[in-house]
Amino acid sequence: MEGVDVSFQQNSQSPNLGNQSIQSLNNEHSRVHGSHSVVTFDVDSATSSNNGIFNGMSNKQILTEICKIIDNFDDPNEWFKNLYRNIDTELTRIPKGGWDIVTNVFNQKFNSNKSKKDIQNLYNQIKNRMISNKDGRNNQSELGLISDDYNMVTNVTLYENIKHELAKSIKMYCTDAHPKTYHHSLQSTKINYQVLNFINIIIKKDKISNEIKSLCDYIDVIYACQATYYSYIDQKKKNPSGNYFQSMQKKIDINKMKMELIENHDQNKIPDQRLVKLCKMNGIHSNDSQALQELKCKFEDKITNIETKLNKIKNKSLFSKVNYMFENNRKKFYRQLQNQNNIIGDNLNHDETLSFWNELWSQPNQSKDWTDLVNTFEPIQNNTNMCRERIKELTMKVINNLHFIKWKAPGNDFVYNFFIDKIDSLHDKLCDLVTEAILDPDSIPDKLYNGVTFLIPKVMVANKPDELRPITCLSNTYKIISKVMNFFLREICTLNDIISDNQMGARPGMSAKLQILVNKCLNQDNDNQLKTAYVDVKKAYDSIQHKYIHDILEKLELPTNIKKFINRMLALQKTTLKVGNCEIGTISILNGILQGDSLSPQLFILALEPLSRILNLKCDMVYTSDYGIGRNHLSFIDDIKLIANNQSDLNSLCKLTNEIFESIGLSINEQKSANNTGDIESFGDMVNDDIGYKYLGILEDSNNLFHENNKIAIREKVFGRVESICNSKLSAKNLFHAINEFAIAPLNYYLGIIDFTEGELEEFDKGIRRILAKYQITRRSSNMDRLYLHRKELGRGLQNIVEKNEIVSLNLAESLDGNLYFHTIWESEKTNNTSLGNIKEKIKYKYQMSDDEVNLNSLKIKQKEKRMNIIGSKQLHSKLFDDDDNIIDKVQSSLWLRKLNITPQEEAMLCKLQDRNMYFPGLNKKCPHCNQGKKTVDHLATYCGKMLNFDYKKRHDEVVRLIHYSKLIEFGINKCKKLNSHRMQKLVVNDRVKIKSDMEIVTTNKIDHNKPDLLIHDSKINEITLIEIGITNKDLLPRTETTKGRKYDLLGNELKLLHKGVKIRAVPVVITWDALVTKFFKKHLSLLGISLIGQAYIQYKVLKKTLESILIDVRGDYDVDIDNNEIFDE
Repeated sequence: MEGVDVSFQQNSQSPNLGNQSIQSLNNEHSRVHGSHSVVTFDVDSATSSNNGIFNGMSNKQILTEICKIIDNFDDPNEWFKNLYRNIDTELTRIPKGGWDIVTNVFNQKFNSNKSKKDIQNLYNQIKNRMISNKDGRNNQSELGLISDDYNMVTNVTLYENIKHELAKSIKMYCTDAHPKTYHHSLQSTKINYQVLNFINIIIKKDKISNEIKSLCDYIDVIYACQATYYSYIDQKKKNPSGNYFQSMQKKIDINKMKMELIENHDQNKIPDQRLVKLCKMNGIHSNDSQALQELKCKFEDKITNIETKLNKIKNKSLFSKVNYMFENNRKKFYRQLQNQNNIIGDNLNHDETLSFWNELWSQPNQSKDWTDLVNTFEPIQNNTNMCRERIKELTMKVINNLHFIKWKAPGNDFVYNFFIDKIDSLHDKLCDLVTEAILDPDSIPDKLYNGVTFLIPKVMVANKPDELRPITCLSNTYKIISKVMNFFLREICTLNDIISDNQMGARPGMSAKLQILVNKCLNQDNDNQLKTAYVDVKKAYDSIQHKYIHDILEKLELPTNIKKFINRMLALQKTTLKVGNCEIGTISILNGILQGDSLSPQLFILALEPLSRILNLKCDMVYTSDYGIGRNHLSFIDDIKLIANNQSDLNSLCKLTNEIFESIGLSINEQKSANNTGDIESFGDMVNDDIGYKYLGILEDSNNLFHENNKIAIREKVFGRVESICNSKLSAKNLFHAINEFAIAPLNYYLGIIDFTEGELEEFDKGIRRILAKYQITRRSSNMDRLYLHRKELGRGLQNIVEKNEIVSLNLAESLDGNLYFHTIWESEKTNNTSLGNIKEKIKYKYQMSDDEVNLNSLKIKQKEKRMNIIGSKQLHSKLFDDDDNIIDKVQSSLWLRKLNITPQEEAMLCKLQDRNMYFPGLNKKCPHCNQGKKTVDHLATYCGKMLNFDYKKRHDEVVRLIHYSKLIEFGINKCKKLNSHRMQKLVVNDRVKIKSDMEIVTTNKIDHNKPDLLIHDSKINEITLIEIGITNKDLLPRTETTKGRKYDLLGNELKLLHKGVKIRAVPVVITWDALVTKFFKKHLSLLGISLIGQAYIQYKVLKKTLESILIDVRGDYDVDIDNNEIFDE
């Protein structure tokens, strides 16, 4: 029997497919498999064919004529829809070279400048939406092409509720100007995209964007959308059960009291009346000691069950809480992981704190004569292109990148980036408003410059104002404008070479790593005898004077709108100080620049640029051996290192630096500065060779050599972080993400700088695997090479440090070798025989590559080939990856690894199941159930006939239950809020839909196959969907999918006779026991409206049910005790 597994959907839309869309999908299947997998029985064509008109024309000529035919459609959405319909009818697909034609026609018609890639993306979006209007991923279109067809709305009640709530929110926040409040961030797995899609449809249908005239209007509307969404999820929340744990504890106490009554009872004495009553209630006599002991045991079991339930709820709650924090507030998660829970002390005086920051920010420093510094600049010669089209394009790029910072803390607009990104029906309006703000900064409302500054403790217990660090949150809407403006300012600086080569911070193509390599090269070529002073600037950002920045902008003669934008920002910025949850006052920023503003780094390096120009002009340089690089100081934002050939030159550098700092209001922190000479005229104290001085993250000794403690510190840091991550309650995907990001990613900086040997890097990988094994995140005899494959390729996504070193080092080597300016560094590395200098030769030898083959792409291919060859050499491990016929969709088969929040221990067991390397007890190698086949994982999973009626059927029915539940949710008739509580009924009916499960369909003619797993009759669109599910093995997968797709051909014809004009769809849902699917699985599930997370859950359930049936016969302790039904409870 091929069991059936079906996908689940939280939030989806019902299909609204014409026959042509289905037929085109059939044709695509036919080209690959030679037969239809998705079957339609409607012979009426949705669009008329042009056959005959195009006779004798080439494909390109036909395409040109099609473009002429659809020229009367002025809406881009409709234009693409009709293009797809005609292409599907006449050509099946866009012909070779046709994309250039389509791109040119589109750009000319709609006066745009989209690339060919953009046009392909637009066309494919429309095509996919027409094939399936129900895929959860298509609920949001980056380009705003959202259909407002009311027929798409399956859950009409929810739609009307959202519409009503949105209207109420718009009145409250836009008309009545009701005060806004902060909302909590959302966990990615809990987001309801259907609600967001309904909001977009309502906005477009009611033309709400036409009422937005200013940025303030936009903020009010987008906040109203956000408030609407949160009102929905608040309604979905259960009634608060704060007394639940108390009631459970009360039950425990009552049962304990009953046990005490029994324990204290003496058979020779008169029993306690409470005991008599208890015995009477349980039908026993107090003199029956045996019955009393049984009753006592019963109460003990009740207590154990309640405590177990409470512990399970607590663990589930903690699991959810930790993963929620990781996904939405990663910095806080990592701080807690390192026990950096600094607190604000009780002795902190709020008035003193307000006075301290008020004095720093609101009291401008006394103006000094910085004329000579400003005069080092000259007016710019090359300007930037700031036309409207380019500003809109840049704004759209910024909006499209908001998903990387979707839950960034909002300022006083109270709007998360997530909603700015997802409410895409307002993107065009936002682009227009940002463009206007860039060209005319006076149009920006004053209140957008207001921020909220959280004072965070820098020490364990902060009792003084200077022990607090300010973190300012500005309006997310303002930050979009600021990012676009910063792009133009940075471009002007680059075009006019305004920033000196000494400064490598906040500059395109520059990095701290390059600065360290320059530092290393200069010291090596001068025999590590250079005189050095490390400069730490006290309150650097907070001390820059506004008048000084204003004078620099005037001297540069920047475009008027840029100068006006920056001057208005500096003049109008205010911030509200918060200590914990307490507001202590509002301060106008009259001095300094806020670190939360995108412009601040660029403005700071502009302010510091005269230092570089004067030092370079008046002081001697230190050169590399070939005179390719010359420096007397190195800067990375405010991290400055002065270097000289002798003490006299160093003293001159220090003196000039101090004078310039005094002129612009900066001061040097002597306690945190240092030097390697011990001279009193140099900044700070002498470098301690035992400890070293950390410059840009690298410890250096007094000879400017990299300290030997660097490797020890890095190793301890990596292993310590991996240990703490494994000890947390992170889900599997989040755990490996955290290890890569928090433990391994910091190594990127050191690789190529510090000389690690191959053995040292291998020890990193072995050490990490030992820690994973300690916490059972990897299992003995599992496929360890699979650990390092991407999670889209059936791997677990851990980064391999040896391979990472090769990629990072080669990338760095190519950038140095190909850069004329930094080629000196590359030659120095090769001369000194460092690991970076030898990386190309090492890769050539290790992977047997020629000189021409040594590049980043080839290296990644070779690394993957080597790993896959190792996997392929193993008999059992290779079975999962064998795909000679190219029928397996690895990306879709890996959904459960990428989408679900399961524990890393459970993921390890499920991966071990897929690896098939399980040990079975006993000498008998025959299957204990059928006593015929060999006792292997493959046999027990699908081949054993004796397991058919229980294990396989149970697995099949579980998937049917998931799909049944998802369809009830889709049509708004679900009775159970929890998937775990859902029980299937044979027949569910409402005024729109009829859903039958495993029921014989009565037909006019008797047919064999008349009992589909699910039949869904949607009367609104007059469509019947027949769903057949199959769980099979890899060898039978393509055949099973084809068979299941054709199984109900006759039944479909009979149903068309019974229901006039009905459309029939037969959709197979076929998956292997180890969660592999074909390249058509995604389309089939999309037709059913199953979201990606639902598809992933199907794979997970199939694997888990298979594992449960196999574990009975497997030797070893393989506990799998997490049930993830709660993922879908919302």
